[in-house]
Amino acid sequence: MSSINFPSFQMMVGTVRWCKLIGLWDGTGSSRYHPRTLTLLLALIVWYILPTCMFVLRRQDRPLTLVMKAVHEVMAMTAFVLRISAHALSRSTLEKCFYEVQGALDEFARNGQLSEDMRKHLERADVVLARYYIPGNLFGIFLYGGLPGVLAIGRFVFTGYAEELPATVLEADYVLFDHQSNIWIWLPTLVVSIAVQYGMIIGITANETFCWNLIHHVSCLFKIVSARVARLDEFEDEEDYKQELEAILETHLVCYRSVCYLEKALYLQMAVLYSACVAVTCFVLFVVSILNAMLGQVVDHLQVLNDSLYIPVCFVHPA
Repeated sequence: MSSINFPSFQMMVGTVRWCKLIGLWDGTGSSRYHPRTLTLLLALIVWYILPTCMFVLRRQDRPLTLVMKAVHEVMAMTAFVLRISAHALSRSTLEKCFYEVQGALDEFARNGQLSEDMRKHLERADVVLARYYIPGNLFGIFLYGGLPGVLAIGRFVFTGYAEELPATVLEADYVLFDHQSNIWIWLPTLVVSIAVQYGMIIGITANETFCWNLIHHVSCLFKIVSARVARLDEFEDEEDYKQELEAILETHLVCYRSVCYLEKALYLQMAVLYSACVAVTCFVLFVVSILNAMLGQVVDHLQVLNDSLYIPVCFVHPA
């Protein structure tokens, strides 16, 4: 009787493709920064973070809302740079974890031990993230920076002039040139800013989807181990029981090594996320305190206005 050939399991195909695009995956296990990743990080620092910091320092004449917006953008860009850098630094560890889990799931698939429901569940998760989540973020980020630029270009095309050019994605002061002085300087600045913006969103969403998907696959591997342990009572022959138990122990060791790899690779990213959460919370409290002070001044002015209107009425009414 010929043995059945089950199809092999290809893990996280779409997610890995997005990581390759930005240099967060090369399959070599190298811990060096990929040139594409290094280019993206330098672009974010030189084209986004530094000009936005200069805007905060030099454009104090601008409305407070714009300055606060620029501060928030600096915090967000810094967090993105640190998260992508943490992924790049731990790339070799993440690839080791990936190949450990890939090997175990592929062996289960070829032996017919990976259920069709589990296979579809894992493949569906990758499809949802790679085909919908990342493209959805790419579309959503267009509304933040690209759409105002397109509207400004449309007004210039139909009217022949642009009264006030919007910010090129982020509030920025490039020091060497005033990018909002005329449309012919503003337009190439906008194109470069949008290119850097899309590189950033691809990098950060590729990082998120890869890490989430890898954690998901490791947790499913634990579920497979749990299911096989629950079926141990079905083996009545002692030799078959020992072989199955040895196979379960080998798979459990793979799970343990994978969790150790994940812990080693993700602690930097978790530290960045925690620090960013604390920083944003402090910033929000600072903004709220400013708003409360401004609201208090508005209430005082309204009270003065009310008194100035009420007192004459009190004198006029008896007459």
